[in-house]
Amino acid sequence: MTKSLTIFPFDPISLKNGYNSINIQNIPLFWKIINSLKEEDKDVLVFSENNKILDFSKYIVYLGDIGSCPSPKQVFYKQILKKLNSFISDESKHNIYLLDREIRNILSKEVFNLGLPLEVSQEWSFDDIIKMLDLSYSFHQNTNPIDLLNEFVDLSFYLGDIRILIFTNLSYYFSKEEFEKVVYELESKEVLVLSLNLSIEGISKNEADKHGCFIDSDFTMFTNW
Repeated sequence: MTKSLTIFPFDPISLKNGYNSINIQNIPLFWKIINSLKEEDKDVLVFSENNKILDFSKYIVYLGDIGSCPSPKQVFYKQILKKLNSFISDESKHNIYLLDREIRNILSKEVFNLGLPLEVSQEWSFDDIIKMLDLSYSFHQNTNPIDLLNEFVDLSFYLGDIRILIFTNLSYYFSKEEFEKVVYELESKEVLVLSLNLSIEGISKNEADKHGCFIDSDFTMFTNW
């Protein structure tokens, strides 16, 4: 699968599983791209796969600066519950059903004995049980940048989420050694991350030899590597 991002009026930029970056010197262009992602403005940006245009809402997760981005729970919680519902064993579901019947029968007897004008519903829904249990999202790692990024990467991998994770100025949060680990994890788990970097002084040292491109302030240099 060949994914690409077209930023008008530039040529399409190829994206691959792993770490990708677009380094931009021109501040207005940088903010234009950010705002276009937030507003899903296809007059400025077009994502495509094998020349087929992709729907932003289905294939892109704009997260922004990792220091203030949405939490992994906000992005993946519904998918986690959906996976639980899909993969829980039939035996476990049956046992939960029997326990649910027992709870409802006990409540029905109490209502009857007290003569209250109440009726206990006998409808069964596994989704309702999950909602009733109010499962909380457990994040055991420290919430420093690299742990937080790893949480996004791990959940994308485990859930089979093919959406592109888009951050801003991501590499500036990591040392060179940490950045190398990030790149390795992304490639090994085949998760696609795109970092949009405001590079006033040129290309970040951490970006060297990685997959990306550089757009200078005058739009006279458009370099892929």
